[in-house]
Amino acid sequence: MIENEDMKHLDPYDKEVWTIRSLQVQPKVRLFGWFIRPRQFVVIHGKRRDDLERGPRGPKWDRAMQKVVTARSQLFPGVVPYSGYTFSDYVG
Repeated sequence: MIENEDMKHLDPYDKEVWTIRSLQVQPKVRLFGWFIRPRQFVVIHGKRRDDLERGPRGPKWDRAMQKVVTARSQLFPGVVPYSGYTFSDYVG
């Protein structure tokens, strides 16, 4: 993966929601999820890029992020998402 290209830590960062984007595939998609541990990423859902607002802000992005937070708490109750300081802390 290329830092800040294929994978992005979404703001607000304390929610620990990430997206993986397709670079080669059409239509472009975003996979939303979180790190349970370094190098262990859980994908919760995907969206076509065209179904989200331009740029990583807006109500559709907020709903996509909240879906991850809600699913995480339902699937892994009491488990705190992994939090690192740098990109390499997450992907090693």
